Amino acid sequence: MISSKKLLCNRVLMKSILSKHLGTKSEESSTSTLKKKVNDSALKKWAIVSPLVETKQLTAQLVTGIEVTPIAATWAVLDVHLNEVVDCGTYPLFSEDGKACSSVILDLVHRVKELIPPSDLFVLEEKLWTKGGIKSNSDMGINLLTFQAMLYTLLNENFVPDDSLSKVFYIQSKAILKLFKLKVGNERVSSQHIVQRMMRRSDVGYVLDNRWENIGSLDVGSDHYGQLSWTNPEMIKRIWSRDELWRENVSNAILAAHAFTDLCLREDGNALRLLWKRA
Repeated sequence: MISSKKLLCNRVLMKSILSKHLGTKSEESSTSTLKKKVNDSALKKWAIVSPLVETKQLTAQLVTGIEVTPIAATWAVLDVHLNEVVDCGTYPLFSEDGKACSSVILDLVHRVKELIPPSDLFVLEEKLWTKGGIKSNSDMGINLLTFQAMLYTLLNENFVPDDSLSKVFYIQSKAILKLFKLKVGNERVSSQHIVQRMMRRSDVGYVLDNRWENIGSLDVGSDHYGQLSWTNPEMIKRIWSRDELWRENVSNAILAAHAFTDLCLREDGNALRLLWKRA
């Protein structure tokens, strides 16, 4: 359950998020209010998700993590009650490096939205695309930011800032990075290792073939975090039987949903302690 202790801002931040993605200007009063709300240095550092709510609480059974890259939009559905991934999928995005027109991007968003299974909440990693790789001011960076903004809006459906809660949240990259202790500069590969380690520790881990037995020890140390259940061998095969890029993307989607669920819905004490310890 998301409580007011962890959720730091109200609809003012929602408007700020939308204006950031859609290119509209926020009112000065909203900016001033927002700065006051996040003035505390610790809260600024570990504001986990946005948009955030102040007084209302939110519960969910299905949380879908979504990973957006130039190549594809990939998702993984986490059943909070079962603590297990119950669905996943992907859809190709941009095949060329140039700037795509809005109608093309909107068509992609509609296709992805129709394919993603219904969920109570959707979580995207808040990527800035400013250091290395894709720059936010490049053609592809603009494509991705536009895609995320449109997807954000469509998934929210009947959201009204004054009267309802958002269904779509962003989780900061640093929260995922710190919680799972991903290797900086090699995050996508290390996210695979974390998901694969969880699978191998399960009762159905035998379905992974011998190629994946040399990634590391199954022992859970102080540096390891990841507590998902895996009871369906077909789901493991579905995740692990495709190419490297697919495994990277779906692993990132799984970790985004996992981190959001533990930190913001369950408010898991161990997860919160690890996050602060690794600050």
